[in-house]
Amino acid sequence: MYGLIGRIRAVPGQRDALASVLTEGTGGMPGCLSYVVANDPSDPDALWVTEVWDDQQSHRASLSLPSVQQAIARGRPLIAGFAERFETAPLGGQGLPTPPDAGDEAAVRALLDRVLAGWNALDGDAMAAPFAPDADVVGFDGSVMRGQGEVAATMKQVFADHKPGRWVTIVRDVRFPAPGVALLRTASGWIHDPAAESFPQAVQTLVAVKSGGEWRITLLQATPAEFHGRPELAEAMRAELRGAAAGG
Repeated sequence: MYGLIGRIRAVPGQRDALASVLTEGTGGMPGCLSYVVANDPSDPDALWVTEVWDDQQSHRASLSLPSVQQAIARGRPLIAGFAERFETAPLGGQGLPTPPDAGDEAAVRALLDRVLAGWNALDGDAMAAPFAPDADVVGFDGSVMRGQGEVAATMKQVFADHKPGRWVTIVRDVRFPAPGVALLRTASGWIHDPAAESFPQAVQTLVAVKSGGEWRITLLQATPAEFHGRPELAEAMRAELRGAAAGG
């Protein structure tokens, strides 16, 4: 999480008006976990603003929102100046997401490792094992498998019909947007020959849920990484995946 604590001095006599503008412009900001405007008891013209965000990127993106831009325009004439400003790294607290256990990220990464190991061993049962009974899998081609049993049965048929390329991934991000919920994002490729000019590649999203102390996959979705009109990005991703295949 990313935090900000700042002190703003209003034009004399305009503190209440400024506070109203600041609080009205805070709705619908993606990634904002807490936004509190408070009077400074020691200064009749000062406000403290305390913010908590998923990450710094979410905070930066909020500054481009129309509602925030409007609030900035309305509030600017009411501001005499900015005083203290502190960046923080919130650990948790009332109303904030519970920090994950130390082993949670490793456990979620291990789920993906088990799926890959099953795929690359052409073992449908092993590939399906980390999924929850009601999980969804959305494939590279848009096909949908519903439930752990269908994942196992479908993949057994796929592996019986042909040998797919080796599944290689690079984990880009692991986040915990809510207690007991994990989001993992990867760059992925299915490679028969690392020297080939091209091969299927995708951005994959894995959602896992912790229940009874155990993490299980509830969604695995692949979005083809075609990068229309940006061939340099597609080639950069292929180069990364080739490197990962060679290193693995």
